[in-house]
Amino acid sequence: MATTNFSSGNRIIFISDESLEFGDIPNLSETEFRFFELYLEDGYYEGAKIDFKEKPDLIDTININPYYYDEENFEDFTNACIDEFFEFLTDEDIKTVCDSWFTEGCQKFNKIEDFFEDCLEILIEKAMDVEKVKVNEHLDKILSDYGYSELKKIGTFSNGSGIYEKIN
Repeated sequence: MATTNFSSGNRIIFISDESLEFGDIPNLSETEFRFFELYLEDGYYEGAKIDFKEKPDLIDTININPYYYDEENFEDFTNACIDEFFEFLTDEDIKTVCDSWFTEGCQKFNKIEDFFEDCLEILIEKAMDVEKVKVNEHLDKILSDYGYSELKKIGTFSNGSGIYEKIN
């Protein structure tokens, strides 16, 4: 398949012109993810693709301010992280990240607030990895339910158009 031109992304779930004309496309807003959003992108010459990307307001989804906590309420920070990420990570996984202050964090960071910020970044990355699996499972279900094809880009012509091949 050549000439369709998609921007890069995570996956290319190809929707044919016929499916688009007959409205045979899923409602992507029906399924909500915390860190990712599904989107439909026009293929320029033909068709479209379904893919996912990080939400642009990702930091706004986190309800913890790392500069609110200090060493005196370290346990409160850990408990807030457990409350924040319970749907993605186990209590034990979260405690392991937070308790790293006692093994390496106090030597690596000058201020505990910087450590708390680093903890949040690590926990967000771990939670995103878990959610990415769920997003891919959802896209796999769309693939099978709608009979779409998944493509991968195997080359680019000198005019910028891509060449793709089916991978399923």
